[in-house]
Amino acid sequence: MNTLNIVLSFLELRNFIKIKETKVLEIQSRSATLYRLTFKTKNFALKILKSDNFHSDLYFYTKFKNTKVPVPQVYFYDETKLLISLDWFVMDWIVGNNKYDSDLLLGEEIGKILYEVHSVKTNGAGKYSLVKGREFEYIDWYECVNNYLFKNKIKELNNWFNKEDVKLLIDVIHKFKNVAIKLPNLSFLLHGDLGLDNLIINKGKVIGLIDTGKWINAGHPLMDISYFFNSNETTSKMIEGFKKGYNQFNNFQEFDIHIFQCYQLLGKLSYSIDIDNMKRYKNKLNQLMQIYNKL
Repeated sequence: MNTLNIVLSFLELRNFIKIKETKVLEIQSRSATLYRLTFKTKNFALKILKSDNFHSDLYFYTKFKNTKVPVPQVYFYDETKLLISLDWFVMDWIVGNNKYDSDLLLGEEIGKILYEVHSVKTNGAGKYSLVKGREFEYIDWYECVNNYLFKNKIKELNNWFNKEDVKLLIDVIHKFKNVAIKLPNLSFLLHGDLGLDNLIINKGKVIGLIDTGKWINAGHPLMDISYFFNSNETTSKMIEGFKKGYNQFNNFQEFDIHIFQCYQLLGKLSYSIDIDNMKRYKNKLNQLMQIYNKL
């Protein structure tokens, strides 16, 4: 019996579906094997994860169940690997048309939603921890900056980057560290991969926030905000609306936002080299330079 059939049999035993009455459609996904299960008139998503996003997704969806943050409801999950050798969960399949008339209003709504996410304080920062008794890998934001966000990027420079660009990128990393450790040593829940591709939109409204990031799940809100501002799909009008919707946005300094944006683009440069896409690399480097020149 293959992996899919094992999970479907489990769901049938729990009286969740009837296999003979369930339509199964496999959907392409980078981080998971994703199936849409249609039972009677209801659609569900069965996600069998190839990567380590299981805990971040599950934690995020559970934390914001029945809140103002629109996340799918999770019905079943298994991290024991006793049933199959991979983590998996079943949740609602949220359907949208991804249509909206106003970038400004959409940005404002995204700002309101992200503010709700960032209202959750965390005990620790960084990625989710698999160690019992600890939610996140680092004790606090400062430790995360010094031992993870700073050191990892310095290592990447030695392994990946064009030597002609290294001087600029080292300056970005040091500026980021200097800014980050002057901010309050507080950590908040993050989405970690906020872009329009992880938002389900229907008739101009955000009805689903899905697919959290895997490399940072708690830290300073500017990690999420800068990532969203950098996204290719994010327009200037969306940013304008976001600033209006995100409560107390004016507490953030423009210089700090730009530094965080530059830092986030380092990850895009690394990925461009990893997939051997130099055109993408040059585009992201130009984007970084445009922001850096505003400092």
